[in-house]
Amino acid sequence: MVFEKLPAAVGIGGVSVELVTHQDSTHPGGSVGGFLRLQGGRERRDLTGVLVEFVAGVRGGRPGAGADGAEFLPFHRTLVRDHLSLAPGQVVDLPFTAGVPFEAPISVLGGRHLPGTRLGLRARFETAGGGGATGAVPVALRALPVQQRLLCAVERLGFPLRAAICVDGQVPDARQRLPFRQEVEFGPSAHYRDARGLRVTFVTDERGVDVRVEITGRPEVARVSTPHTAADSVDWAAEVRRLVGPRTSGAGDGQ
Repeated sequence: MVFEKLPAAVGIGGVSVELVTHQDSTHPGGSVGGFLRLQGGRERRDLTGVLVEFVAGVRGGRPGAGADGAEFLPFHRTLVRDHLSLAPGQVVDLPFTAGVPFEAPISVLGGRHLPGTRLGLRARFETAGGGGATGAVPVALRALPVQQRLLCAVERLGFPLRAAICVDGQVPDARQRLPFRQEVEFGPSAHYRDARGLRVTFVTDERGVDVRVEITGRPEVARVSTPHTAADSVDWAAEVRRLVGPRTSGAGDGQ
């Protein structure tokens, strides 16, 4: 088990905050355990709510976005304590277990970080006069088995993985709950000369994964829905070939 001590922020009304996690990664549908260490400032401070929240760097042209056009947006909150009164200088440790929604974006594929995806966990505090949040500390979310097998099968067809970005908006005709979607982008493959690239979007819940595949240069969009239990029984190479369509060159597919 990995134990990380990650300084998050100082200064919610003079309260010092430290966020400590017990693991360096998890997966959608999993959880992150740890605790918040709070130290009171010069005056007593009454907090009406203490929470932790997962955040993702989301592109969408919003004010305050970073250099890459993305800003951290919260996508799931866990209540740690509904009321807390901190005396001056008092130190309090608040344990938490933060569940990760199945629909959360992923940032790790087979041990590789997905370029373009930024995920984090931060503390949020509510008071009678308002509230505020700490800075975010990085959290790695590993791909689920269905996601892992499908994305690796796309790479084996010769499409190089370029980036995975979170963008504002909904996937058309999908059972999406989050206000943004993650798009995994691939470059062109020599085996599919009519395809200038490929984009994969997942919409995931506790039952399974809906997959949407867009191929740059083609008007149609391919879709497939797969339960989590089918991850090891599906021929993913054949499934991806079906989604992408016939090759437009005589080269092999790398299988």
